[in-house]
Amino acid sequence: MARMMRSQAVVRVYFGDGRRSLFRLGHVGQILGGSGRGQTWLVMKIDGKTQAITDGGKVSSGMRTTIFHLPIKPGKNPGAEGQVMSVTTALAMPKAHVFFKKAGKIVKATRTNSVGKYWVPLADGRYEVYAKKAGFVGVTQHLVIRDGRKRYLDPIISRALQPGQARFVVTWSHNPADLDSYLLTPSGCMVWYGNKQCPGAVMDTESGNHRGPETITITDTSKGKFVFFVKQQSERGEMRDSLAIARLFTPDSSVRMFRIGTDGKIAGPQGQGRGWIVASINHGTVNNGSGESAAVLKLATPTAAHKQANKKRLHRVMQLVQSKSSE
Repeated sequence: MARMMRSQAVVRVYFGDGRRSLFRLGHVGQILGGSGRGQTWLVMKIDGKTQAITDGGKVSSGMRTTIFHLPIKPGKNPGAEGQVMSVTTALAMPKAHVFFKKAGKIVKATRTNSVGKYWVPLADGRYEVYAKKAGFVGVTQHLVIRDGRKRYLDPIISRALQPGQARFVVTWSHNPADLDSYLLTPSGCMVWYGNKQCPGAVMDTESGNHRGPETITITDTSKGKFVFFVKQQSERGEMRDSLAIARLFTPDSSVRMFRIGTDGKIAGPQGQGRGWIVASINHGTVNNGSGESAAVLKLATPTAAHKQANKKRLHRVMQLVQSKSSE
């Protein structure tokens, strides 16, 4: 039951007369069955004639039994669909190769089309998936096909790095939805979505779909110590349940993986503001974030000065335009 509760599922119902209702898992209805696959959240019952709503926790035992034992119908289109995504541009990559391995052997291979998308039929099972493209480094991601249903997966690739560079990439699951990545640089300047460039580092991409990838590249690891961490911005949810993964790409094309709850250190109060200190790079040497002080999570994150300068320049341009139009 605990794993389903962690999903923080929400059901919204909209009626033709303008009424709306919201149901949160754990507050409404009841959960049927044990843990794992087949567990069912009986949300509510709607009367087809009156549209009256009955809490799922108050329906008859006969209805509960019927619903719980409804068979899961197999899908008719099993396989994988998605797009190969560049972690530095967040754009789909055309003509990238996608490989599917099972028991250590490649069982399927395909290539993305002109807009970077792919589709491949697959039988039920567990697969290791990775993408390849010249000049890029791919990573292995996991995919499970079951009940003959189509699954979606966006394999990620990173452009190859030059000596002295390093790249952190964060991806996560649905909840908590909003996580942000940060990099404290040797000068004290902080890279984040509000300040995307500091001496020796730059934010390449900020996640717009709340699952990643978010990418920060260190352009010169010799400058000193860099500390990479992630903070929760969502008010709801437990950061550990995000299943966040941080990957560190290095110039030798190797990829080191950090998993939340296993690597680094989680600190701070529950909810918004809680942080995961992933790792540090000190003059090129990578260290697990577990030894870093939690004080880094409390550092101020000022908005980039160049944004203020751009606003002033835009204001001056607008004044000039207005003065010309009035002549």
